[in-house]
Amino acid sequence: MASRLKDQLTAKIAPAEPTITWKSVLPQIEDSLGGKFNGQNATLEYLIQPDGSVALTHVVQIQNEETSEWFEAFVDAHSGKLISVTDFVSHASVRCLSSI
Repeated sequence: MASRLKDQLTAKIAPAEPTITWKSVLPQIEDSLGGKFNGQNATLEYLIQPDGSVALTHVVQIQNEETSEWFEAFVDAHSGKLISVTDFVSHASVRCLSSI
């Protein structure tokens, strides 16, 4: 029983060795996010998916200097698909009202 549960859990975890490089899909990621790789070291990280599976991802930062957009892109290290994005730029505004 315990080995069956372990097999089910590990079946949802992607292999630890990537099958594609982040540089091979960088042009598509840059096009998709409308920016360029900013030179920060790319990392290899696991990312939990909504279905409970765990994807191995290349994490790269993409920036657009003109629009001030800055993204952290999580790219599946086996398929090359962009699977998650963190937007580092928050847009907010404040409106002050005075009763003077």
